[in-house]
Amino acid sequence: TVANVNVEESQRKIAAVLMRRALDFEVKLEKDFVWPKVAPPAQQQIKAALLQTMSSDTTNNCKAVGNIVATLACYLCDEEHGQGGWPELMPAIIHCWKSAHAKQRETGINVLAQLCEPMKSVVTANQVDIAPLLGKTLNDEVAMVRASTVNLVCEMVESFEKSEWAPL
Repeated sequence: TVANVNVEESQRKIAAVLMRRALDFEVKLEKDFVWPKVAPPAQQQIKAALLQTMSSDTTNNCKAVGNIVATLACYLCDEEHGQGGWPELMPAIIHCWKSAHAKQRETGINVLAQLCEPMKSVVTANQVDIAPLLGKTLNDEVAMVRASTVNLVCEMVESFEKSEWAPL
């Protein structure tokens, strides 16, 4: 339902909120966290569908899908949980960040801001790709994209040692 463009946007948004809650590993009741109960082939399909939707949706739903991606990535990419990461995620974030559509740029930036801590090593390893995008989106024509970029910079400053973020 979240990715189905034939479904009314308000219903897609509600489905996105419910899905984000189901994939949040910090829920109060462990039984409510469904990701470990999903079969691995279905997990791959869900991850692929989320990234595809985030990269192609230009409606307001894009942000909701980005929040689902960030919530799931916090679990998959957190070194403490040892879930092996999500190798397809950073290219998808960068793809969104480079988009001609402001909602996708904003979403890509917001997702990365939420993942500065759990994906610290991935973010620092991709500084060559991130640095020019930061400069570009700090001067974006859309105020929300600029604001999201400032938020990302703040998250990076909070999450990284000065030596890790200074090259940016």
